[in-house]
Amino acid sequence: MQSLMHKPSQGSKVATYPLEILTPRQCEILVLVARGMSDRDIAQKLFIATSTVENHMHNLLQRLGVKNRTEAALLALCSGMIDTEELDALLHNRMEEIT
Repeated sequence: MQSLMHKPSQGSKVATYPLEILTPRQCEILVLVARGMSDRDIAQKLFIATSTVENHMHNLLQRLGVKNRTEAALLALCSGMIDTEELDALLHNRMEEIT
């Protein structure tokens, strides 16, 4: 996780701007992951098979050089792919659902 907190060196796998190394579909899936959606939910939203989402996730994790979807979501947030106001609204809505 520490590798996400500093500016990557030239040889680092972690990208400063993930949009430059991900396909448009991978970017779309990453945003949905960062919004808290499951692979199944993403598949339904995008009208693709769950296994296709899983394949995209595997590939984007490798391209970003992260270990899991939480790190990928954090990278999406830190790189500006997810607006902090949008994240606040999502968290507020989730908290209302829970209580």
